[in-house]
Amino acid sequence: MTVLRKFIGIGRRQLAFEQVYRFNTFVWAISVPLVFLINYFLWVSIFAASGQTVIKGFTLNDMLVYYLLSFITTILVSSHIDRVIPKLVKKGTLIKHLTKPINFITYSIIEDFWGNVFNIVILPPLLIEAYFLISSFSITSTNFVLYLISLISAFLISVFYVFSFSMASFWVKEYAGIRVIRKGVANFLSGSILPLTFFPVAMQKAFFYLPFQYMLYVPIQVGLGKYTFNETLYMIGLQLMWVLIFAIVALFAWKKAQTKFMGVGV
Repeated sequence: MTVLRKFIGIGRRQLAFEQVYRFNTFVWAISVPLVFLINYFLWVSIFAASGQTVIKGFTLNDMLVYYLLSFITTILVSSHIDRVIPKLVKKGTLIKHLTKPINFITYSIIEDFWGNVFNIVILPPLLIEAYFLISSFSITSTNFVLYLISLISAFLISVFYVFSFSMASFWVKEYAGIRVIRKGVANFLSGSILPLTFFPVAMQKAFFYLPFQYMLYVPIQVGLGKYTFNETLYMIGLQLMWVLIFAIVALFAWKKAQTKFMGVGV
């Protein structure tokens, strides 16, 4: 019960934070459907100009569902830890978290989880729009369960990856530039901008050994049913491998950051 109370308590604090910045949520609720609409007209034009019904393994309907799942997945797996930690370091208020009876990494994961849960309010306008623009979309119960498992794995990769990056704020005066680069690289290589099958084969092979596609592209492909059952289990296994790798990196970076913090009294 104590653990549950702490979990709910963090959720309440995150809800209070989200209410302070509810205008940002309102802007996102408008901008996400707008971007989806732009993608709709863009790909309708591309398919019409190409004269093809299938491009790189995607029909027009597949492409629209891809971007729908891309937005949904991004909302649910995104981590905003490196917006929070640099501010705590800069203001010198991190010490409050070090005295709490919960590990800071665990606290950050739960905080991000609740932030993404509350961001679900962005989805209804997008889903209503998609209902009218997408001709058909179905997902089997098996694929839905596998998508949820892949989604959770992607969330954990994202949290540990961003947490590790945010530790740089203990050594640099301005972290904002690092965050912009981190987000840009991740968006480009995760399939957020364009499905990875549109890249040259050599690049696709290189992406396989990088963590980025496992944060977004893989869950989307699982949801679309693009993998066989065995392929899906294999990809989820690789996701779990990246969870472990970045969890170790995050723990190591956090220990180093704590030493830096205690040593100089940030």
